[in-house]
Amino acid sequence: VIFGKSQSQISYIMNNTTNKLKAQFVVKFLGSTAWSRDRITQETPGWITDPVLNARCLTDTTYLYIQKTKDFSIQNKTYSMHKSRNLVKMHCSLATNGRWTDSIGPCFADGNNNDEWIYNQETITTDSETNKIFDSALDIIVADRGYSICIGPFTLVTPLSIRKGEEQLSRSSANQTGFITIVRNAIERGFARIKNFKLLANTIDTNYL
Repeated sequence: VIFGKSQSQISYIMNNTTNKLKAQFVVKFLGSTAWSRDRITQETPGWITDPVLNARCLTDTTYLYIQKTKDFSIQNKTYSMHKSRNLVKMHCSLATNGRWTDSIGPCFADGNNNDEWIYNQETITTDSETNKIFDSALDIIVADRGYSICIGPFTLVTPLSIRKGEEQLSRSSANQTGFITIVRNAIERGFARIKNFKLLANTIDTNYL
């Protein structure tokens, strides 16, 4: 019993609150109903477009740590060998004006739900928020190296890697990679702000998922 309410009452309140947030909050502050491409273009600062011309969106995946579950199938899908913990992934897109445009998940942590697969599902699907807001012929998406082999209609810009046989990047390539990393830092800071919420900052009860 929490706050004098039963588990079923807590579940009802959580479900009702979530539905109201989707119906009233999300449409005003997230996605194509809240942000237009023209507004994003006008509000994008020069320190982003100077190094990466036509950059309009940043994309990345973050982790939400969850409790270990008794369900073996879910336990197997949520255990991350990389982090050695149970977690789910949230794939998010941040416009270059600092506003969140899309959020996909939670997704399992197994190999069937890697960054490449999630990104391809988002950009190939015609009714995704990214496709509704941005123009694949004009706009560039900035991401980390994990997305460098992704397919899809958008041009992806990622930090450069040292090629086989090379010992280091050239000066121009190193400078370009540095600029891309600076631009990408915006979405990392965005994730940090989101995880200030106590529910997301701690290990999440699987009953909430």
